This record gives sequence, C-alpha cells and structure tokens, in this order.
Amino acid sequence: MNILTEFDPWVPLQSAYGTELKSPGKPLRFQSALIDGARFVACLTYVFTEEGMYVKPMRLLPVGLRRHALFVSWNEIEIKKTDYWTTYPYEIHMKRTLHVDFRVRGRIGKIMLQCQLNSEKR
Repeated sequence: MNILTEFDPWVPLQSAYGTELKSPGKPLRFQSALIDGARFVACLTYVFTEEGMYVKPMRLLPVGLRRHALFVSWNEIEIKKTDYWTTYPYEIHMKRTLHVDFRVRGRIGKIMLQCQLNSEKR
C-alpha cells in the first residue's frame, strides 16, 4: 500500500462510492471541497442528477494519483448548514462513510439541497 493512501481522504469515499460517471448532466467544474481537512480547491467536478450526485477530481493530477468519480444517491446523503462565517458552511454526511468529514461551499451546498428536495418530491 502506498504511504499516501493512508492519509488520502478520497480512499474511504472511493471504496464506498467509487464508480465511473454514467449519467448525463451539466458538469460544474473547478469546484472545491474540504474532505477530512484536506482542501480540494478548484479541482473537482460535480454532476447532479435525479438519482444523486457525482463528484470527480479533474484530470489535473499525475497518473498515479488519479481517482475515480464518486456517486452518492440522494437517499444516502444528509446535508446540514452550519456556521455562516466559514468558507465551507455545508456538511455532507454520507451513510456508508460517517467518519469522513465532507464540506462544501455555499453555492454547491444550496444546489445540493435543492436537488435533494426535488428528488424527494418524485
């Protein structure tokens, strides 16, 4: 096992939710997240579908560090709005990886909440 994988917050997410991007949707590129204290700044692509969300690191990383996309269905996600004064005010809790701290910025958090509400109405 590579020493970097022990400290890589993407590893537990990928083992629980890793997949290839399969559903069409409008990609939101150059987005950010804070995952277990590691900042993924302007290097993520989010795709929101009726079934859930895809999160994928952009192809800026060297070949050895490339990661698969994550697909998390809306019923696997709990979204909480926290402190208004933080850079990443939305906490995303995923049922299969409760110990992973995943936070997003305001715009992405609002879009996620709206998509989740729309999926519940169906």
